[in-house]
Amino acid sequence: MEGQLSADNLKAHEAHLKESSIQPDSTVVEGATSSSKSSLGAKKMGTPSNKLSLKDRLTLGGHSSMDDKKSDAGSGSKLSSSMNRTRFSRLRTKLKMQSLFGASLSKTGSESGHKPIKSLENTYKVEPEEGTQFSIANAEKIMTNVFEAYLKGRQYDAKKFRLLSKSLADMIKERVKQSGIVRYKIVATVLIVEDCGQSVRLGSRCLWDTTYDNQATVVFKGDGFEAVGSVFATFFA
Repeated sequence: MEGQLSADNLKAHEAHLKESSIQPDSTVVEGATSSSKSSLGAKKMGTPSNKLSLKDRLTLGGHSSMDDKKSDAGSGSKLSSSMNRTRFSRLRTKLKMQSLFGASLSKTGSESGHKPIKSLENTYKVEPEEGTQFSIANAEKIMTNVFEAYLKGRQYDAKKFRLLSKSLADMIKERVKQSGIVRYKIVATVLIVEDCGQSVRLGSRCLWDTTYDNQATVVFKGDGFEAVGSVFATFFA
């Protein structure tokens, strides 16, 4: 009896093992299904994965290139706006200079009327050449002609003569320079005072070489005024 019971128990045990192998454990199946559901949910939520499909790669690459183009376009627009502001400021400065000086400004000096600067070598000359010295008689003649041309027949006017004296001094200086002298620094002054019976004295002192440097003075008497013109010439050795 005991042998039969043990054999029956063995058969029952084997049958139980077969059933367990055919029907898997519910816990294992439930765990597997839950894990698969979680992975599907993660895919639906957009969790990034290590392996991307070709479509995803192309999509991501397209977005990145579009972003790069947008950034390049933004930087280009900023650069163009800064260049426009710089050009506008330069144009505004140029217009201000034109309004102040009343002449058009150009890039080159020749167009604006300025002569190019010439570099000259030293001549080592310590005295003027023959015929290029300062002449007192010639300077006095120039001043007399200027006074007679612009002051003869005029009456004294403090406002007008204040500006006229400066113009006459510049005119005398230019005419003396063009009289044939070379390498001389010319300084010309014109003083016009009202003649009311008063006494007027003018004096000047100069530190120069008396051999080649000299000065000339002319007094012109007009209608109620006197004009005194002086020219000082200094040789540049």
